[in-house]
Amino acid sequence: MGGPLPFDSAMYAAGGVTLKGTNCVTGDPPDVAAVTHGGTYSATPGNTIIGAIETGPSSLPRLDYEILRDIAEDQIKPNGQNNLYTADDIAAGKIYPTTFWYTRGDDGVDNDGDGDVDEEDEWVPNIVYIETNLVLKGDIGTASGFFVVVGDVLTNPSAEADTTINGNGLVDGCIYTLGEYRVNGGGAADLNVNGGVWAEDIRLNGGVNVSYNEAYMDAIELLNIDTKPYISHWRENAAM
Repeated sequence: MGGPLPFDSAMYAAGGVTLKGTNCVTGDPPDVAAVTHGGTYSATPGNTIIGAIETGPSSLPRLDYEILRDIAEDQIKPNGQNNLYTADDIAAGKIYPTTFWYTRGDDGVDNDGDGDVDEEDEWVPNIVYIETNLVLKGDIGTASGFFVVVGDVLTNPSAEADTTINGNGLVDGCIYTLGEYRVNGGGAADLNVNGGVWAEDIRLNGGVNVSYNEAYMDAIELLNIDTKPYISHWRENAAM
């Protein structure tokens, strides 16, 4: 793909990555790494890594939450609901999108109103803006889009956001969280990701597949959401 980090990794962690069990992480060799981390990396025997394991900055890009929230609120799904998810929405069981694309660039429609159809920038993802924890449990089926998790943490108040998964199914898209991305469980069917994961720390405990999807990463990058580094780790140098 040739873009900047973290768009060139299936999994990008500002801190550490821990893999236990029989997980599989797939990049897109030679240009796209399987794992990029800014801290520690450990994997027990039985994990499969397809692609490079690289060391990167110990920071996450800080997305423009205001713009992303506005986009999510304006995106109306066929069921009449938008893509903004508050704590009350999630408690009420509001359904996540089942397709990554909000508008497609091959539908013959002038989605952006500029007089032309089927342009590159008309491939627009569902922006799923989560104002609380993203907690997926049970058999969730397929949940799709670019999940931006910016809420408070229930299980770890010292972090800013958390993504905890104890279920089966597929996230068809990408997940961004300033907290820990953690998948617990085991067996043959866990919650897999077709797209990518960006997080402060990543821990996979089970048989999870995370696969890079270039089309999804390209679409997110084309949104041109201004970012700045979110520094989560630093080292103090003593004066000489």
